[in-house]
Parts: sequence; C-alpha cells; structure tokens
Amino acid sequence: MARSGKSTAQTQDQSPALPFLMGAVVGGLAGALVGAMLGRHSGEAVSSLVNVVDKKANRNRKDRPRFDLLLQ
Repeated sequence: MARSGKSTAQTQDQSPALPFLMGAVVGGLAGALVGAMLGRHSGEAVSSLVNVVDKKANRNRKDRPRFDLLLQ
C-alpha cells in the first residue's frame, strides 16, 4: 500500500470549539490578572474624579461667578 504522506490527525476536521475555549480561558485569566493589578489605581482615579465634581457642585452662591458679569 502506498502512503499518502498525511497522518490521520491532519485529515480529520477539528472542531472550532477547542480553540475557542482555550482562548476564552487564556483571555479570562489575563483579564483577571490585569484587572487585579490596575483595579486599585482605577479606583483611586474614580474616587478623585468624584471628589472634584462634588466640590464644584457644592460651591457657595457667593463663590460662583454672577451670570450678568459673565455677559460683559
């Protein structure tokens, strides 16, 4: 019998489910790792942004510029 040179594993069609599952697992682990590393820094950034917005929203009326002066 003559050999065609191809193995039986190459002639079988592989299911796309295995590469998809491997990519999902690797991507999930990488995302969790990056999220854990950057989570503290992003939390601090959001907190400081909320503080800045809150300070501007709670200014006293006398501290705000008068609208009629802004029109000049």
